[in-house]
Amino acid sequence: VFSTPRYISNLGLDYQPIGRRLGFSVQGRMQGDYYIDEANAAGKFGGYKLLDASARYQVNERVSVDLQVRNVFNRQYAYVWYDNFFWGGAEQPMFSPAPGRAAYLSVHFRL
Repeated sequence: VFSTPRYISNLGLDYQPIGRRLGFSVQGRMQGDYYIDEANAAGKFGGYKLLDASARYQVNERVSVDLQVRNVFNRQYAYVWYDNFFWGGAEQPMFSPAPGRAAYLSVHFRL
C-alpha cells in the first residue's frame, strides 16, 4: 500500500514536581518513510523524528501560563505525494513542507 508509513509512534513524559505549581512535558514523535506511487518507483519520503516540549506554571487556582515548543531541534520534513495525470498534474513528486521550530505562549483563565 503506497502512501502508508511503516510505523507511526509517539512517546511522552510528564513531570510535575512536589508543590504542583510547575510542570514539564516532553513528547517524541516518529514516522517512517513511505512510497508515494503504486509501483514504488518514485522513492520513499515523509519520515521524521521530532521532539516537542512544554512547561506549565499554575499562577493561582484560576490562572496558568503555558509555554510550548514544537519541533525543538528544527528538523525539516514534508508531506509528499505523487502528482499524476489523473489529477491533471505533471507526473512528479510534490512536497508540502512541515513547519519548523515554533513556540507558543498561552494564558488560561478558569471562571
